[in-house]
Amino acid sequence: KKEKKPPEPQASIGELFQFAEPLDVLFLSLSVVIACGVGFGQVSILIPFGGLMDSFGSTAGSDRFSGDPFLWQLLIIIGSALWVGSFVYNAMVDFSKERMTIKWKTEYLKAIVRQDVGWYDTNNPTELSSKIGESIKLIEEGLSSKALILFEWLGMGASGLVLCFYWNWTVGLIV
Repeated sequence: KKEKKPPEPQASIGELFQFAEPLDVLFLSLSVVIACGVGFGQVSILIPFGGLMDSFGSTAGSDRFSGDPFLWQLLIIIGSALWVGSFVYNAMVDFSKERMTIKWKTEYLKAIVRQDVGWYDTNNPTELSSKIGESIKLIEEGLSSKALILFEWLGMGASGLVLCFYWNWTVGLIV
């Protein structure tokens, strides 16, 4: 029988963000709000898109496929705002991640230097660089903007329910 490896210890969110300074906390807080707004915008863009699809078949104008210019403009404005919002919140998260990663690296190296001489007998010093690289890579992954996708999805879900109840409450109850 193969013995199972013991599970690797996992860091809590508090431990992961322990080196966050007030600027990092501000950027991360703003990023959460912007991510929720981007999620809301991704669902709300369906309103002008639906209106545009409805206007394609109308015979009111001479060109049946021109659509309403206001809806085209609204679609472009919302799409541009979503692009800018995504860029801004990803940039703020990456900026904070890099600042915290630098602190993690310096503390990691300080911890290695402070070890007793006996520690080097049980650990191979030539493997330290690869261990540091692997550990920092995992920390960077935990601090990356992937965590904010959750808030984007929460914004999408909340706005989807709100818009669903606004347009047709019976469909909202089903959803």
